[in-house]
Amino acid sequence: MDVHALLQSLAPELHDGVFVFATLPDAAHPAARSAVATVCEREGLSVVLREVDAAAAGVPARFRSARITLGVNSPLEAVGLTAAVAAALADVGIACNVVAGAAHDHLFVPVEHGATAMQVLAGLRRPTLPAPTNARSAAGARRVALDLVLPMREEYRAAMRCQIVHDSWHLRGFTDSFLLTLGEVAVGYGSVGGAPGDPRETLKEFFVQPAHRAAAADLFEALLAESGALRIEAQTNDVLLTLMLFDRATGITAPTILFADAGTTRHAPPDGITFGPLDQADRAGAFAHTREPVGEWGLLDRERRVVATGGVARHYNPPYADLFMEVAGTHRRRGLGTYLAQELKRVCYEGGRVPGARCRHDNAASRRTLQRAGLLPCARILTGRVVR
Repeated sequence: MDVHALLQSLAPELHDGVFVFATLPDAAHPAARSAVATVCEREGLSVVLREVDAAAAGVPARFRSARITLGVNSPLEAVGLTAAVAAALADVGIACNVVAGAAHDHLFVPVEHGATAMQVLAGLRRPTLPAPTNARSAAGARRVALDLVLPMREEYRAAMRCQIVHDSWHLRGFTDSFLLTLGEVAVGYGSVGGAPGDPRETLKEFFVQPAHRAAAADLFEALLAESGALRIEAQTNDVLLTLMLFDRATGITAPTILFADAGTTRHAPPDGITFGPLDQADRAGAFAHTREPVGEWGLLDRERRVVATGGVARHYNPPYADLFMEVAGTHRRRGLGTYLAQELKRVCYEGGRVPGARCRHDNAASRRTLQRAGLLPCARILTGRVVR
């Protein structure tokens, strides 16, 4: 079967629970009965089993994994499916161990990346293009209730595969929603909003289903006309909206840098510093914060004085979260920010989220701090005025 046909029918399923790899002396070991996969090797019987079963049997385990089964019934002689899946996951830094069954392939990815891997796999489907239409005359946009565009918002979130900075604006009531149509067919949506107290005049999201992307420019014109948007704001990892911004905006600026996790760091704590959750008394007695709220986690010195605080903001598209922190002015340039960011990343992953962060383009100190903690620039936020 052709690999493209297989990708169209991939049907990935994320299993509940955590899976691990282990080596048993032989198949007679009690833990072998609960294995979901086994391979005989020179070192013994390699098994994949649920973490709870490994713990109950006292078996040393490694590689805590999420298990994803590909629903497509792929022939064992099919060429290219495993390569396509592994390459797509590698592109976003996700390790993938594939176990082939007689009917299905089973993927084991780091447990903290299970949800992200599902989004990546959903994006592997290639759309069937419709017959050409007179897009300019057919393109339309009309304001609708949010619930009418939520299904396509889920398509947009899956396609983005990254933190969406203002993802929560919709449910918090900060945006107006517009349904995009070609003739009578709904093919996308747009969102125009503003921060609380500001007019809703900034175009924030623009999504067109892949099969209808050839009409994107005309749909964007219809959205601008109907919404009256005066500004466009785009994350550069949102390729479609970024292209529209350069087509239809002027005075473009890039004030904010977005960061994504690129690897684990192992910085030792600075001398005399401990990391941990802050209790109510710690937070009440913390230094005066000027940039961020007092976080629920922090760094304490030997006298248990709070010298830095931070936290994990979770009001973003799952599985992503945003790190925030502030270091007391008297304790800066000592590596505390880097260590705090590193530990907040760990807390974030332990809570089942993928960390992200941001800072202003001219904040060189924050940028260095985040990069030393393994968070590297992945995008910019661009803004521009609509040319009418």
